[in-house]
Amino acid sequence: MRLFRVADTTVKVILDSSMSPNDQFIVPDWIGPYVVVTVNTAHPFWEMRLTTDPERTLTMLFYAIDGYVSWRTAQLHEPPDATELIKIRDEALRFSTLHETEIS
Repeated sequence: MRLFRVADTTVKVILDSSMSPNDQFIVPDWIGPYVVVTVNTAHPFWEMRLTTDPERTLTMLFYAIDGYVSWRTAQLHEPPDATELIKIRDEALRFSTLHETEIS
């Protein structure tokens, strides 16, 4: 598991090798202020396109951002328009960090 800081939120990213190549690439979930993103490492994109640790780390950051954006969107009282989604993503990209902490 790795932790990424996205805006003012810590996002847990969990790598799951037990998923099928046919399953979706990530499964975001949250309980209150806790955001968790499970990454399907059997997905063809992960297996064929990501060959180095820096590529995987940067991709996990973007998956953490996707989970954060999904969480923030779920908190809205009405469906967001495209402009609102771009603002949420922009905030996440501006205030995110690659400095993750390894947890055993």
